[in-house]
Amino acid sequence: MQGNRHQRGVGLVELLVALVIGLLISMAAIGTMAHSRATAATMGEAMRLHQDSATAMRIIEHQVRQAVAEAVGDVIGLHDLGN
Repeated sequence: MQGNRHQRGVGLVELLVALVIGLLISMAAIGTMAHSRATAATMGEAMRLHQDSATAMRIIEHQVRQAVAEAVGDVIGLHDLGN
């Protein structure tokens, strides 16, 4: 009659295996989330650096254009006409 007896519930081994699998899945999800956050922070810094460099280039371009205009004005004597 012992062969006909049915098991009920979950055994300790099955429960521990399920806990380990759940823990591994949770650790993988947390690791992926941490990696995504680090990547987002790096991309944000890269974007800020790109914007800052574009702003710096616009300022430099403006200053060079002003310097060239003043130099050309000095060469052809435009500044003397205003006096």
